Amino acid sequence: MTNDNPTLIAGFEDIMVHIRNQEKRIKDLEDELYDLREFKKDAEDTCGSHVVMEDLMKRVKSAEHHEKHTKSLHKQLEERYFLEKGNVRTLTKHIHKLDDVLCNKFNKRLCDDCGEWVDMTEIHEVKDSDYDRIDVCVDCRDKGYTQCDDCMEYCCNTLITDDGWGELCQNCNED
Repeated sequence: MTNDNPTLIAGFEDIMVHIRNQEKRIKDLEDELYDLREFKKDAEDTCGSHVVMEDLMKRVKSAEHHEKHTKSLHKQLEERYFLEKGNVRTLTKHIHKLDDVLCNKFNKRLCDDCGEWVDMTEIHEVKDSDYDRIDVCVDCRDKGYTQCDDCMEYCCNTLITDDGWGELCQNCNED
């Protein structure tokens, strides 16, 4: 049974998207810096104008400053990501402990589908659309899962097909 906190997971996904965006921005700035350096070199070779050179130097310095700033932001985000990842591990351990206490003390289990606490006798293991095993209550099992006539396991309705001989999950249907 998984007890991932969707809010924390969504937060980490946001952080990872931001890190990827910053990495792309760094790459773009590096490309721009390379282009500016090439432009500077060409300008020095073909034009002795002091004004042009000063402008190019300012642009190069600005690009270098942007690059340093972006790398600094990337490092900060990376550090925050690893800190948050550690926090998620700690919180997950606490959630598992609380889940165990609730299961043992009150004989209740959390339905992975609807999120309701139900009596342990009403919890059934099923396979979700990714073939991962999850625990669901009887109501959720009856609404969204069908028992495969071959392997006899309850699978997500999207995995079940009726081949004329019975309802089979995709794994059994392939055999």
